[in-house]
Amino acid sequence: MLDKIVNNPFRILGVYANARPAEIVSNCDDMEAYITIGQSVSFDLDFNNLMPQVFRTADSVSNAKKQINLPKDKLMHALFWFIKDSSSAHAVNYLKKGDFDNAYEVFDIEESFASRINKAVAALIQNDDLGLAIANITEIIHDSDDLGFRDDFVKTICGGAFSITEDELAHLYIDTLLEEKDAQELLNLFIENGVSQEKLLKKIKDED
Repeated sequence: MLDKIVNNPFRILGVYANARPAEIVSNCDDMEAYITIGQSVSFDLDFNNLMPQVFRTADSVSNAKKQINLPKDKLMHALFWFIKDSSSAHAVNYLKKGDFDNAYEVFDIEESFASRINKAVAALIQNDDLGLAIANITEIIHDSDDLGFRDDFVKTICGGAFSITEDELAHLYIDTLLEEKDAQELLNLFIENGVSQEKLLKKIKDED
């Protein structure tokens, strides 16, 4: 399972990727109180039954907050964690039970960037299905049907003042995957899902 999922700062903080600052502060206060007395604290999005358990310390919580300070970093981590929308709570209840089939059905009801990301993250948690994750994430990044997925995603995570181009977001996603996956393997998955990536081709050529 990708480390970007297991140790995602949003997971450490116990929040959705589009959580309000007040939610993060509230969770951090709870975590600090529990950590101080040597007790653990859990949140709905831990999924400890599906993933390696979250072990929170004062340092890990502090580091998680730092990892999402900058808009670009926040976007990168948001590509690998759940987004809160009208159906997410219902789907999360299924996921907590290990019922991925019904969770996917819930995600598929709504045509949105959030449902795409949520499905991608669930696929990576279920069986490290990077192909399905790439298929869903690239629909957001390249937005070939002009549904506004990319702009909505960026605005939801970073606000209206921050902007990033299609190529920049694509490279951000690829660079993050390259930290954990082989370039040739990634290229094959991108091609299988109908997305050509010159960046990956160049990296493979440079390594030969």
